Amino acid sequence: MGVRFGSQYSTAIVNALPANANSTAIFTTPPLCLAADNAQVYLCWFANIIVGTGTTILQFQVYRGTTVLGMQTGVAIWALNVVAGSTYIASGSYIDQPGPADLSYTLGAIQSGASAAGTLIDGCLLAFVL
Repeated sequence: MGVRFGSQYSTAIVNALPANANSTAIFTTPPLCLAADNAQVYLCWFANIIVGTGTTILQFQVYRGTTVLGMQTGVAIWALNVVAGSTYIASGSYIDQPGPADLSYTLGAIQSGASAAGTLIDGCLLAFVL
């Protein structure tokens, strides 16, 4: 008998990047059904972004829930020094042990120093139960 591990992913862009340094939800997964309340979840993501005018740093963070107001996974925000107007592909991964089932995850992005909106070209967020 085989075992099927639960996973959810999203490639649908939730929000466009704003012309400021606000944290913005860019991808949100559907609710994830955990095999057990103590199951670990492997999170991985990537984003292809044309950086807005004035932007000097791109920052990314994964949150529990469907907004950037949820609990952050991990301690540090992933940051990337950038040159405005350039195209970047950023990616990351993390292992979370959330506890409750039916939990969504959200990838948030911040364009520090932005005076014009960046363009999110492509990306995804995957949550895979281990």
